[in-house]
Amino acid sequence: MTLLRSGDSRLTIGLDPRQGTVTLDRAGWPRAGREGSAPLALGTPPGVPLTVRVLVDGSLLELFVADRATVTERVYQRCGDVRELTVEGDAEVIGWELVPPTSG
Repeated sequence: MTLLRSGDSRLTIGLDPRQGTVTLDRAGWPRAGREGSAPLALGTPPGVPLTVRVLVDGSLLELFVADRATVTERVYQRCGDVRELTVEGDAEVIGWELVPPTSG
């Protein structure tokens, strides 16, 4: 799953249901934080279904795996970066667009 693209670089999330792992791959992203850009891998215990929730709010990216593990990452966009959601493989995706509250 691709979340953000900058030229040929991408910020991606990989899911491996057989292994029960989710990987936030920052290696191809051109901007590294203090912790570096190594991929972050999260796993689920055996027998727990692999479910993932991704919340993006401005520069904040939160990744929840099987309601047991969480990663929070700051991702600052530059001019020319493209926000996109590209999903490859067999996955069910449900998305919501956040809109400002209305008064009323």
